[in-house]
Amino acid sequence: MSRASEAPYEQLLALGVCGLELARDGRLSELAACQEARIELIGRLPSEPPADARAALERCLLIERHLEAELRAARESVLEALGELRRAQRAADGYTPVRHRVRVVRAEA
Repeated sequence: MSRASEAPYEQLLALGVCGLELARDGRLSELAACQEARIELIGRLPSEPPADARAALERCLLIERHLEAELRAARESVLEALGELRRAQRAADGYTPVRHRVRVVRAEA
């Protein structure tokens, strides 16, 4: 791969690795910024990648699959925490006089 054609694909791979590390660390707001940079870079790439970009793109795909798994796990963790909050809310409601009840958790997934 020539250095000129390699650079954007290696940069794409670096952004993917960075995004995966951010997801693993639970730094989702930073992940969003990383994903925006990735989308912007993809928009500048040619619609037909050069043949010598194949290896970098295959690694990008692998990283993307790992990122999806991390995000699925994070989503499950958030849903579980919301369920625990709902249970706690119901328990607290049992101790609150009817006229003073206020719903604190109103999250839908």
